[in-house]
Amino acid sequence: MRKIFYIPDGHSMDDYKEHWEGQVAEVHTGLSPNIEKFIDDPKVAQFAHIPEFKHMYAPRTESNTNYFQVAYVDDFVDRDNLPQYILEVWSKNLDRPSDEQIKVDTWVMQYDKGPCFFTTEHKKLDVGWYDLIVVCEGEEVDSHEISIYENYDEEE
Repeated sequence: MRKIFYIPDGHSMDDYKEHWEGQVAEVHTGLSPNIEKFIDDPKVAQFAHIPEFKHMYAPRTESNTNYFQVAYVDDFVDRDNLPQYILEVWSKNLDRPSDEQIKVDTWVMQYDKGPCFFTTEHKKLDVGWYDLIVVCEGEEVDSHEISIYENYDEEE
């Protein structure tokens, strides 16, 4: 989510400098089509949040002894009517790619209001290759491959 400061047409940036300086990287003077739906009142100077992307954050590799968390950012989601995102974990055989994938687990994702994204609980997987698939209302919205390796404790 990108935070901007909006200044109506005909107003000077200097009049609002104490509001935006050091707070945002972007100041918009005047209403443009790409920000108009994010401005509450075009006659009033204000901060606005502009949605930018949807993206899953998960490790590419992880040890079978470590717990990890998967996050999904959806800047475009309606925060007053949150959807339910589910993370499906599918096994993958890279030695024989023609083998059918098997759903190993399903993890519910909860919305975290602080950073404004969806997360799973901390989980761990057995050694192998997996596809992590974010699903919303039965449709795939993002996917990510992960490799889980065996962790060997060093002996002294």
